[in-house]
Amino acid sequence: MVTRSTLRAAIDELFKHPADVALLSFQDTGTANNLGGYLVTQDAKSYDEGVAMADVIVMANNSRTDEVVILLDCCRSGHLGNLPAIDNAKRFCVKVCLS
Repeated sequence: MVTRSTLRAAIDELFKHPADVALLSFQDTGTANNLGGYLVTQDAKSYDEGVAMADVIVMANNSRTDEVVILLDCCRSGHLGNLPAIDNAKRFCVKVCLS
């Protein structure tokens, strides 16, 4: 079961090691509320839907990788554009599939 805590831990693990490139691909359900966009996990509840897309960008900004690639194929993935600023010291590639 993919829970909020297991998904956050996996994303944290991805970004915590030095690397040339880190690739995060999420292909499942996304949602949005008045607080922002979320990658929905199996233990989702109202206002605790999963991992906030803003948190994904913060973790990527704080990563020890040179280049970050984020692929989202989920509902509300356009909310990835309503986030804290991407760190200009890193090379980012963000691809969202809007449906």
